[in-house]
Amino acid sequence: GVECDAPIKPSQVEICDKLDNNCDGFTDEDATNCSVILAGDMKTPIATGKGLLDTYFVMPFGIVFDENSGDIFVSDYIANLIFILKYDDVNRMFNSETHSGDGLRGDKTGNKENTSFSGPSTMVIGKASKRLLIADTLNNKIKAVDLETFTSSVIAGNGNFGYDDGDAENATFYYPM
Repeated sequence: GVECDAPIKPSQVEICDKLDNNCDGFTDEDATNCSVILAGDMKTPIATGKGLLDTYFVMPFGIVFDENSGDIFVSDYIANLIFILKYDDVNRMFNSETHSGDGLRGDKTGNKENTSFSGPSTMVIGKASKRLLIADTLNNKIKAVDLETFTSSVIAGNGNFGYDDGDAENATFYYPM
């Protein structure tokens, strides 16, 4: 790698070394076969903010990319939260914030601040409905969060353990993931 106290070096190749090899102000942007940390660095959990390492997860479980907005959603199974990572084009980094959940283990639906989960895990985005569908594992329910209003609702499962098919209110799950 190269330390950058010199002008831009367009002929220098970017490699995965967390350095700005060509001194253009961006790190590893053209490197191939490169893994980067989008968020989290194993510090105090449940902090959000600007930059790649300012978000701390307890146990990130699910991740989904919204093709329409470019946002990334991450479920934290232990923190009982859904985070959203939004890309900042100007600073070329992700900023994070809590998208859904109050951080307390529970089973509430409603607005952003009143929603609670118990082990949110796998997620998927419904393209036509603009909803984030979340397996609320320990509540044995599937919840939906509207991506425009941030309100949540139960779309399937009554909270009981089981394998009963039927309408959404009477269906049962056994730790859905």
